[in-house]
Amino acid sequence: MKQFITLLRIQLAAIGVRMTRKNATAAKKKSWFSGIGMAILWGIVAVSFMIMFGTVFGVIAEPFHGLGLDWLYMTLAFLMCSMFMLIGTVFLAKSQLFEAKDNALLLTMPIPPTTVLSARMTSLYLMNLLWGSFVLVPALVCRFWFLGFSLGILLRSLLLFLLLALFVLALSCLLGWGLSLISARIRSKTFVTVFLSLAFIGVYYYFVGTGSQRMMEMLMYESDRIAELLGAVVPLYWIGDAAVNGSAGAFLCSTVLFAVPFLLVFLLLSATFLKTVTASHGTARIRYNAQRHRGAVRSAASALLMREQVHLLSSAIYLLNACIGLVFLVAGAVIALVKYDLLAQSLVMFGADLIPAIFCGMAAMMLAMVILTPPSVSLEAKTLWQLRSMPVSSAQILLAKWKLHLVWCGIPTALLSAVGIVFFLRFDAAAIVQSLDPTLAALLPQVTLTALDYLAGIAALVLLPQLFSAVMGGIGLLLGLRFPNLSWTNEAQVIKQGTAVMLSMFGGLALVGIPALTVYFLRTWMPVSVWLLIWTAVFAVGTVIVYRVICGWGVRAFEKLSV
Repeated sequence: MKQFITLLRIQLAAIGVRMTRKNATAAKKKSWFSGIGMAILWGIVAVSFMIMFGTVFGVIAEPFHGLGLDWLYMTLAFLMCSMFMLIGTVFLAKSQLFEAKDNALLLTMPIPPTTVLSARMTSLYLMNLLWGSFVLVPALVCRFWFLGFSLGILLRSLLLFLLLALFVLALSCLLGWGLSLISARIRSKTFVTVFLSLAFIGVYYYFVGTGSQRMMEMLMYESDRIAELLGAVVPLYWIGDAAVNGSAGAFLCSTVLFAVPFLLVFLLLSATFLKTVTASHGTARIRYNAQRHRGAVRSAASALLMREQVHLLSSAIYLLNACIGLVFLVAGAVIALVKYDLLAQSLVMFGADLIPAIFCGMAAMMLAMVILTPPSVSLEAKTLWQLRSMPVSSAQILLAKWKLHLVWCGIPTALLSAVGIVFFLRFDAAAIVQSLDPTLAALLPQVTLTALDYLAGIAALVLLPQLFSAVMGGIGLLLGLRFPNLSWTNEAQVIKQGTAVMLSMFGGLALVGIPALTVYFLRTWMPVSVWLLIWTAVFAVGTVIVYRVICGWGVRAFEKLSV
């Protein structure tokens, strides 16, 4: 038990480092101002999720009660909890359980593998509770707000929530275990993992994107049908009945339903943990296969860039999380081509002059989700000494990380820009307006494009997204140097939850908003084409500034790093 508590304390301390952003490597505490800022940021994220789910539950609380479907309300709340918890930890389970950096060290110590597994699973369980609370809290608040407080429902719901987190933990760990077994037996394990993960995300977003509106309609107008469908699945009725009515039989059956799968998965993983970990051969560590490039003579810049690419391609969690925005860029380009008519009818209400700005904004939002550079410095925790011993300068090392971002973002960004140019040149507002209702057509803006508008729009579509990508990549690298985490135990800690990653993503989205608001609301004061040229010049200057800061302050900060 003492070993378990010690390991769990280490796991929670690591989470605390990431949440409070204390640099354990440098053994110094961040200022109170920094801690308060990160607390506010986390608070905004939590409140945003709660408002999103509270909107749904606030709409259905009273109607469901009036129809006598209180059990269905709680069943839906627990189903949404399980989905959100699974999304929050499903990609973390594989790296945290089977690919942690300190697995080899712990397994050489007199610590039973089951104890290591238990501590890791407990930390995942606590994360499940955190993610699930973003759904359950607004669900309970809405119910008590509209229908009155009930201590019995509160206590029973909390107990079922604790049990539900065990069930979801079992699913996450089982999926992580399966991926580890598959990746240990195949050659291209990174791409298989990424493919399976993207397939999972694609299915999830399909149901969320196409099913959310239909779900709200069914909740409001077809609740009887939903009750019939879910009620036919007896375990789902047990859960809701146990929470609302306190049925002893339903509560016991729900407990068995949640606890037994967890126990079975825990026994399975306990029996295979040591074999799975040793079979993976530390897939999360950085691998640089020099034999692939034997005989190739490269410049220092090319060798460093190749090193960065090999690292990226050898880490599934890095590739998946850092490059998801690139997938959205390609998907956006394809959708814009396939759904041209529908998209054209939607954009005609904004005016033809805004089309280049809209495509640039779409590209920028997706590029804000590309986080190749923010974790790249922290990922050097085990290889920092290798970099220091190489006959290259610190500036070359940092610029290689920035160049990786530019290379990987370049083609997908250019693809969306090309689609935007074709869309802009092909767009015929007059023909679209004629096909609409005359009353609606009279309300649409009448815009006449000049040659300057076309030239400025095309130039902005070609240059502005690429310059935004360069600025975001450079800022992400600087944030990684400002908030390094060289004491991580698995790569997911710095890739999914690092300070630099969060600030880069949220800051990038904010950076998109400033040009978008000025172009949209001030286009009556200055033409959109002029605004696009101004912002292109701004980001060009920003690229130069970022480059100089990397070669100046960035180099000094990198040389001060120590593991």
